[in-house]
Amino acid sequence: MLVQTLPSLSIHRLREVGHTSGPRFQALDRTRPGGAGHGPGSTAALTSLGTLLAVQQVEPAGPERRRRAIRRGEQLLAALEDMQMSLLSGDLPVQPLARIRALMADDARAGDDELDGILREIEVRAAVELAKQEQDARR
Repeated sequence: MLVQTLPSLSIHRLREVGHTSGPRFQALDRTRPGGAGHGPGSTAALTSLGTLLAVQQVEPAGPERRRRAIRRGEQLLAALEDMQMSLLSGDLPVQPLARIRALMADDARAGDDELDGILREIEVRAAVELAKQEQDARR
């Protein structure tokens, strides 16, 4: 992506040594030598870089959000199944419970009402299983 800056004018505040009246202002032409790199316009590159970084940190929209939400739901179901297998074999489901807790901390939504409803149902089931295990651990 090519970013081009256009020549512009900036205003600098100057104070003369020994001048008793207030400061005076002078317009500098950025196209002249010595005019570039001064004033607020010199931060344009940093501002555009900051903007690009901010855009990259925005939560993905559309298909990517949907894929992330589906992946999270599948991981929650797999962890619940692993917990069930551990309980049926007589083991403590330590790893599946840790995975469920970590997945429950991420509250990714798909933006699709039907898919979000299914995810909420999976989350309720996972929350119930976590509560059961915590209650059993207290006894």
